[in-house]
This record gives sequence, structure tokens and C-alpha cells, in this order.
Amino acid sequence: MLQLALLYSVVLSATRRITRTDLTAVAHHAGLAVFGTALSTGNLILDTDLDEAALERRLEAATIAVLGKPIAVFVRSEPDLHALIAANPFPVQTSADPSRVAVRVMRDPLTQTSLDRITAKRGPDQGFVAQPRALWLSLPEG
Repeated sequence: MLQLALLYSVVLSATRRITRTDLTAVAHHAGLAVFGTALSTGNLILDTDLDEAALERRLEAATIAVLGKPIAVFVRSEPDLHALIAANPFPVQTSADPSRVAVRVMRDPLTQTSLDRITAKRGPDQGFVAQPRALWLSLPEG
């Protein structure tokens, strides 16, 4: 099954970012074959039958071993990604300017405290919608 491994905060230092070679080394250390990478995002496309949680644990351990830094990894299956895209609460804004809409994938749902903090800091033209394991943002002014 195709799965996308989304690595969070992939800057290793002020002068070093993760490369495709690094990602491949992480996957190989975890015993996985890389199906591909997702453009220049620092994310991996894998073909594996491991469940989401097991794949996350394996890749997170491999980031420490290979890169010397713990990096959170969030895994979504291909059907989950299609469902996420279909659930985009900002289709008009996405059509107008896709660079102004973002989605943050998370392992767990946001807490009410986190939602309250986001609401307090949101600008008048900004929108956000929390979904079970994602936060959608519409930022018309950037």
C-alpha cells in the first residue's frame, strides 16, 4: 500500500537541510524501500504494509540513527490523503490561489486549548478549520 511519510520540521541546522539522499538513507535504515519523494518537500512515498503507527515509530527511530536528530513523522495512506484533499474546507480560496491555503497534518486532534490559542491569534481575514488530524488554514494576505 502506498503511504506518505510527512516529516515535520526537517531543518537539521541553520546551514543544513535534509536532502533526498538523507531521506533515502533514513528509509533504508528503517528497512524500507523508497517508492519516491514528494517533490522537494522532505517527505517520502513508501510502498509498505506496515500500519501507520509502526511506520511512524520505525522512521522516527531511523531519523535519530541516521541524522542524529529526532524528527516527528506523520504517515498517511493514499486513501487518507485523497480524503484529506476532498475535505478541503477552502475550495474557493484554493482555486483562487493555492499558495494561500495550507494544511497541517497531525498525529492527534488539536486540544481545545490549542484551538483557543489559534482563535486568539487569527487575523480578521484568516480562516482555520480543525479536522480530526489536520488543521486547514486560509491566509489571503500570506
